[in-house]
Amino acid sequence: MESGSQDKPRDGSDESRGSHPSLQGAIDPRLFVAGLAKGLKLLSILGDFQAPMSLTELSRHSGIGRSGTQRLVHTLAALGYIRKDERTRRYLLAPRILRFADGYLHSGGLAEKAFPYLLEANKLTDETVNLTEIDGTDVIYVSRFPSRNIITSDINIGSRLPVFCTAPGLAMLSRMPRDQALRILEAAPRTAHTRYTVTDIPGIELKLDQAKEQGFALAEQETFKGEVSIAAAVVDRTGDVAGAVNVAVSLQRWTSESARRDLAPIVVQISTAISRAIG
Repeated sequence: MESGSQDKPRDGSDESRGSHPSLQGAIDPRLFVAGLAKGLKLLSILGDFQAPMSLTELSRHSGIGRSGTQRLVHTLAALGYIRKDERTRRYLLAPRILRFADGYLHSGGLAEKAFPYLLEANKLTDETVNLTEIDGTDVIYVSRFPSRNIITSDINIGSRLPVFCTAPGLAMLSRMPRDQALRILEAAPRTAHTRYTVTDIPGIELKLDQAKEQGFALAEQETFKGEVSIAAAVVDRTGDVAGAVNVAVSLQRWTSESARRDLAPIVVQISTAISRAIG
């Protein structure tokens, strides 16, 4: 193994996370551009590992041959989406990659329309407020208003977490048709993150039933030790799930009971307001 190589991405994911064709839609081989897919795969790996990587490491983690990896890396570097550290001869993402994130955040979609409501929730709770969407078997954070208080998790816009053990994931799954939710759960690598993580599908279904009945989901220390999260789904005018609002707090300052009592009504109120705004 090369010096400085990474066995796993820093967020605990692997390069296959969020890339479930059966969940994204059917692939038409007549239209599918394999070369483009390989290039995007390399970008995803660099993003997941969050560390400079060598050609050998990129080739190993992508499953693409070294010569193919070299050509793809050269192309991506020439276009300005990755850059090479001439001292270490390792590659990392370049700032130009952020143009896609900026385009998404200002495209008039969910994140932009939710902005004033998330800001209001942040002021009302004085806690960290997030907006997430579902992507394959993950939730992806698309907007975030941090608290002045310290919480245990290291989350940024673009971070991904498993759908099955997070409050926003459970909230979104609870508002989906059950067969759709089960397909996502069955495709998910349900690995325990803490000793409190529920990984069996019947146990998760019980949490979905509870979330559907009460209008919000609660996850206590399932992903991060010492943290409790409350989330409610955002739905569009047809009732389809568009995303979820969640407030994450430290158990040093809150209990699950106080979070349920004081935070859940605000989260439900804000998610309902966003649902009306996008509808």
